[in-house]
Amino acid sequence: IISTIVTAVTVVISIVTVTTVVGISIIRAFAVISVSGVVTLIRGICISPRRGTAKYPVETAKIVPDWGIEEDAHGGKWHRQISLLALEKIEAFREKGADVDFGAFGENLIVEGFDLRNVPVDSEIRIGDAVRLKVTQIGKECHSHCAIYQRMGDCIMPREGIFTRVLHGGVLTEGDEIVIEKAAGEADGGAYWCECGTFDNL
Repeated sequence: IISTIVTAVTVVISIVTVTTVVGISIIRAFAVISVSGVVTLIRGICISPRRGTAKYPVETAKIVPDWGIEEDAHGGKWHRQISLLALEKIEAFREKGADVDFGAFGENLIVEGFDLRNVPVDSEIRIGDAVRLKVTQIGKECHSHCAIYQRMGDCIMPREGIFTRVLHGGVLTEGDEIVIEKAAGEADGGAYWCECGTFDNL
């Protein structure tokens, strides 16, 4: 019995030692893995050659690491390389009488099956077999009201859209499966919070 107790204590001490050596990284990895597994689908892919204009749908797109979507104006060395908007939010806006196509809000990816405002900053989004994105910002500030806002008195992208940086590239196609691995913590729905820990007014 004494031998068994000593062995158990040794195992516990070993686990604590490993956790102490690895530190916060182990705790954070556990938090991410424990809430992973939320699955959704890509229902639209949109690009535009210039910023400040509506995007247009394409069937496939090449994702470039630390850049964004090839041939899309929002690609670049910054934290908002690819934007996502939920299909359900677009459909709800259409029910108000708005005639809006995919890309009208300037979004790159339209996804179905998950409320994106519940995805915290630092979460990872895996698409297909290769593409990985990191959530960097929830919502954004709209400095000048777009044509949709001027027509409808509202625009959903500033409060419903999320923004990401490309960790690993690949090719996207409509219908690809997405797995959202939520980071620890809660998303502050509607707040313009970016990965640098400050309010972002870009």
